[in-house]
Amino acid sequence: MENFERQLADFNLRIKEIDATQTDRLLRSKMAIEHCNMLLNHFKEQVSSYIFASPTEEIRFFKHIKAYPMSCLIYFAKIRDFEMRFTYTTAAEKKKAIDKELKRIHKFIREHFDFVQYIDQDLEHLDHLYFTREHHLLLVSEPLTSFVDPNFNTSHDRLYARIRAKQCFRTYLQNRYGTIDAPEHLLGHDRPKNALRWTASKAALTELIYALYASKAINLGQTDIKEIAETLQDVFQYDLGNVYKTFSEIKDRQKSKTKFLDELSMGLYAYMERFND
Repeated sequence: MENFERQLADFNLRIKEIDATQTDRLLRSKMAIEHCNMLLNHFKEQVSSYIFASPTEEIRFFKHIKAYPMSCLIYFAKIRDFEMRFTYTTAAEKKKAIDKELKRIHKFIREHFDFVQYIDQDLEHLDHLYFTREHHLLLVSEPLTSFVDPNFNTSHDRLYARIRAKQCFRTYLQNRYGTIDAPEHLLGHDRPKNALRWTASKAALTELIYALYASKAINLGQTDIKEIAETLQDVFQYDLGNVYKTFSEIKDRQKSKTKFLDELSMGLYAYMERFND
């Protein structure tokens, strides 16, 4: 399992490097897609002979490891297709296309609202159904290509990746809309302000926001939830939606109300312990 995580960490570094150094949108997307395909092919080959130690380990792979390069693949493919189609179109045509694409994304999110809520709230009680191959059932909305390799797919890992990709692509389109009328040379080809993207859940980021607020760690406590949320949304290029509603749902959790913060603490402790071995 550590080998998968190490490969994912290396992949992250390569994607960040591409984001930071390539200003051309099409070239950036092309390079990222190549790395996504490469890692997914490696994973597919390795999983064919790998035996997961437990259902928890299998869930972690399909939900948190494989899903990331898959969502990146979908995300960068969307960017490439959009930019290729509208390279020589007018500003008005680009804006019209963005409006249509945003409506499609909204429709997709609405169609899968229950599952979107499940992952955004960081729920886990159905993970054994969604992210293990034992319960690989074909989703009604999925194409027959789902049958290609049941050893490398679960019933919902592709849907999970598609949702994450579309959420990121929505942010890309919203930012792109505001740059259409500006001269290209002044935009740095619309390269993001940074290569950091929030890839955990909406609930996780909400926990972090409220923890920063409650601890008065920012501006000696002289700030509010709205300001912290807006800043982190901008930094991580992530749409939080109604942060107050998400916090209300977190408060009503039956188990740990600080699940993500607990994981941060344990993750940091484990990382420190590696240096003592």
